[in-house]
Amino acid sequence: MINRKINTFIPELYPKNERINMNSLESGSNVQSGLEMIMEKSPDTIVLVDRNLTLVKVISAKDDYYHYLANNCIGKQPQALFPDGKNYDQYEIYRAAVKRVFEEQVKVDFSFEVSFEGKNYYYLSQASLFNEELVIVYTRNVSSLKTEKNLQELINTILDRLPLGVFVKDGDNHFNYLYWNHFMEEITGIETREIEGHDDFEVNYNALMTAEERLETDMNVIKTGLTARFKGKVKSASGDYRDIEIAKYPISLNNGKPLVLALWRDITSELATENTLRRTRILTKMALRISDIRPDFIYMMEQAVKAPSGHNTQPWLFRVQKDRIQILPDMSKSLPAVDPDNRELFISLGCATENLCIAAEAKGYTPLPFFSGSGEITVLLSEASMIKETSGLIEEISVRQTNRGIYSGEMIPSDQLSYLRNTPLEENISLHLWSKGEWEFDTLSSYIFAGNNRQMNDRLFKRELKSWMRFNKNHVRATSDGLSYAVFGAPNLPRLISETIMGSVLKAGIQNRGDKKKLDSSSHLALFALRINTLPEWFALGRSLQRFLLRATEKNIAFAFLNQPCEVRDLSGLLAKDLSFTNEIPALILRLGYAKRKMPYSPRKSWRERLVP
Repeated sequence: MINRKINTFIPELYPKNERINMNSLESGSNVQSGLEMIMEKSPDTIVLVDRNLTLVKVISAKDDYYHYLANNCIGKQPQALFPDGKNYDQYEIYRAAVKRVFEEQVKVDFSFEVSFEGKNYYYLSQASLFNEELVIVYTRNVSSLKTEKNLQELINTILDRLPLGVFVKDGDNHFNYLYWNHFMEEITGIETREIEGHDDFEVNYNALMTAEERLETDMNVIKTGLTARFKGKVKSASGDYRDIEIAKYPISLNNGKPLVLALWRDITSELATENTLRRTRILTKMALRISDIRPDFIYMMEQAVKAPSGHNTQPWLFRVQKDRIQILPDMSKSLPAVDPDNRELFISLGCATENLCIAAEAKGYTPLPFFSGSGEITVLLSEASMIKETSGLIEEISVRQTNRGIYSGEMIPSDQLSYLRNTPLEENISLHLWSKGEWEFDTLSSYIFAGNNRQMNDRLFKRELKSWMRFNKNHVRATSDGLSYAVFGAPNLPRLISETIMGSVLKAGIQNRGDKKKLDSSSHLALFALRINTLPEWFALGRSLQRFLLRATEKNIAFAFLNQPCEVRDLSGLLAKDLSFTNEIPALILRLGYAKRKMPYSPRKSWRERLVP
């Protein structure tokens, strides 16, 4: 069988000024003089083969193993070119090529390999009719080219496996991208085929600079010959933020072509380690202070950390002063894919604040929370003469849980529904409750399914969700946050298995079938809405929500969030229209009912881990 793969390579191997014009040699020409004329133009080993497949003549200007071997095989069959009987397949390629030239009177390009004394030699050949009785085969040793190709493949493999980003830009051609390694694909979400051959104005990805600033930097690197270094935060393809250190180097090829070599190094873990060490030093200094923190204040923070949060990110930090506790947003726990404006993050802070206030009242304090424009919450604490009635919910804080299981189908009695409806709400917050069978319940259900279709087909949403999944007991212990395998009812399995199983269910169809069963087993849907969609109202919604959840817990009513329609902006607007809302923005949806069983509790970080000076 003749190797056809080299057809596109032969023109490069034999450029026009080296090619042999067989038609210029008349059949009556003296073979030797003809060969001498050919050799003036060819750098290759030349072999003449007759119709009996006998090697007639060999001539070459190269000191090559194949030339040496062929010169000692004159008068023999081509099989003699492939010694030791170890290269029979290669001989068949050679023989078939020569035979085809005689039979079809065409040129045949082919390649073959000779193994001898532990070494492999690689050749490209072209066979054509020399005259009626002879085929001329000229052959070039391409072992060095193959080695270069293998070396290039090796280099590419190494570059793709490096734990840093590498790309190269063409300084002569609009700084088009010439190379883009696997790390860059992972962090930007841009594949090599999408970016190579394009410039920064044609392909957009999250970077530290605009396309204009990157072009200016690249031009300065080439112009000055100096390395440019800078660092900052970049939003990755998965939606999280990475600390990146970037260096751009001026390099040039042998022909003087200017290039820019750039290296991206992810220093997120490094900075996290530095921050941990810095925090450890701070906490060491704070240790004496911690002993001065009132036990009542510690109790309040212990209750605050039991609040719910999106993906159980626990996005709160605490600062304790003499007569107050501050609750601060931890923006490193933001969820840019599902919660791009951080609304759900600040709702969680509102929930934590409500827990803290209830705990304060239970300990005999009068809490007075203030919400600043920057998102910081300060709870002033003064000792009260009597405990307020709301502190009766204190026991429910530790019992409250989000139950994602299938409920019993039992309906909630009207007196308990009235109790839930009468939950004290902050200003600009509204609450709606609809029972199974009402058209609003069915409308909400259809939007929940539509939300699943959107989110489960959103690569960034799924990547972010998976990044907060905790796949087994060891994983949960290591992080003390995120969505535990146990809350989904999954078994404790090796992470590789659990990750595969849990990842495989992140599909719209599977999610919708599961949510339909859960909705069918529920009694009611609750919807919280905002009249003003701003940061103070998000905080107020969190406080209102937590009161509602604790009241539901008090009555043994189970609940789980189904916020999908509120998280997809255009669906939220359509839902409000279909529910005939005139001045309300859907913000949170919960299903309510009676659980068949309790679910495991989500892990929590200690207040000590969330304390800042």
